[in-house]
Amino acid sequence: MLNTPAFKMAYLSIQTPDLPDQYGLFEARRLRNALYWAHYENTAYDTLAHTFADGYKTSASLYKAIRSIYSPAYRLGEFAKSYIWGGNLDAQAEMDGALPIETEIEALRPSLAQIWLWSNWKVEKDVVPLLGSILGDVFIRVVDAVKQVYLEIVHPSVVEDFTEDQMTNVKSYVITYPTMRDGRPVQFREECTRNGESVEFRTFADNALFAWNGEAAEWSEPYGFVPLVHVRHNSVGHKWGVSELHAARSRIQEIDDVASVLTDRIRRMMRAGWLFSGQLAPSGDGGIQMASRYQSLTSTQKQSYPHPIREEEPILYSPDAQAKAVPLVAPVDIAGAVAHIAAILEDLEADYPELTFEKIQKSGALSGTALSKARQPAATKVKQLRANYDDALVRAQQMALSIGGMRGLFPGISLDSYGQGALEHSIADRPVFALDELDIAERNKSFWEAAKVAVEAGWPLEAYLLENGYTQEQIDLWFGDENAQPTQ
Repeated sequence: MLNTPAFKMAYLSIQTPDLPDQYGLFEARRLRNALYWAHYENTAYDTLAHTFADGYKTSASLYKAIRSIYSPAYRLGEFAKSYIWGGNLDAQAEMDGALPIETEIEALRPSLAQIWLWSNWKVEKDVVPLLGSILGDVFIRVVDAVKQVYLEIVHPSVVEDFTEDQMTNVKSYVITYPTMRDGRPVQFREECTRNGESVEFRTFADNALFAWNGEAAEWSEPYGFVPLVHVRHNSVGHKWGVSELHAARSRIQEIDDVASVLTDRIRRMMRAGWLFSGQLAPSGDGGIQMASRYQSLTSTQKQSYPHPIREEEPILYSPDAQAKAVPLVAPVDIAGAVAHIAAILEDLEADYPELTFEKIQKSGALSGTALSKARQPAATKVKQLRANYDDALVRAQQMALSIGGMRGLFPGISLDSYGQGALEHSIADRPVFALDELDIAERNKSFWEAAKVAVEAGWPLEAYLLENGYTQEQIDLWFGDENAQPTQ
């Protein structure tokens, strides 16, 4: 795993054009990716898990004992994973399944199905939108294994840099990450550049050329394209994409900060400090003194309390008053603090239609048509995101088809096929949410109630059915047999 750079708040923001761009720096992206993935794992403030945690808490002026009490990161990532490409693949790469292939070139289907099989795409495909939604970027590389060609997910933290043309086709890239060679750690590096129709590769161990493939450290292929596709989850006109967490981070921090302080305050109230009057402190000195139960523990006992700030129980000693013990409990507006947290949560979730939809769905307050309308904003967002992901996948598949054709894996396909339009296909539009039986029943009821109104208004039933998607064959069948019923 890459070492995380020192925390810098500037690495989390996209600078204006008049300022130096730090957002796209390799170390900035690695820090952002590590931080956002830690939010997905709910470990963002854990100093034992992440070297950036202390700097993160200090830079954002966060409570020292802050924990990840609330973060929508996991839910957002899992939503993208489930709904952008989620579902089973059609084993024949036809129009069923999570990625319905739309093409007039039927011969492409068995080749695409083979690429999916070699890529284990039924599993790997869902990792693409998960990484994209949390990190903002993800890459798909086409791997030429000579006897196979498959799609491979490339984590954005190993892509040091890349260039692309105006059509967002990658022209060059540099991939680097730590690995092992002969039992010692080294830095793997791969450089790829397109030079006309030739694509040139070079691989290094640390800074020296090294043949990681066991054959050559430098070689070229006549692909005519660089076999890498970049997916920006949310494109804002920058070279690099934007994570779902980008605009939510400050509110997530605020919620975690206040909730952590409140939780610890409640914890201390349940084990309140005391004022012992009429007696001396354990030190034996006179006057009012303050101690804590933690301070009185032995070294062995303190090992059981890794977070003393959460365990402090102050004890006051006063020799000047009548002997008595008084609990030290300061008033805390718990209801007000909870309301403050709830208000931030409500504002945060309002920015994410998928979270709003999940809340409505779990409540069970709506069903059928009402639920369909409530989830429409979430469906619209998924369709917008799918445009980036589907386009990237189609381009990667076309590259894989071309390389496979060059290697003789797919009959009738060659490197010239793409330019000749022989690899044209797309991912067809498909519903975001599956219809349940109640949805279907309510839609049918509404459809035929509207049909009745149309007929009573003088509109022929045949015209209404044609307008609403029925074929002439279905209409002829229905009108020709009084027992037949049209199907949608």
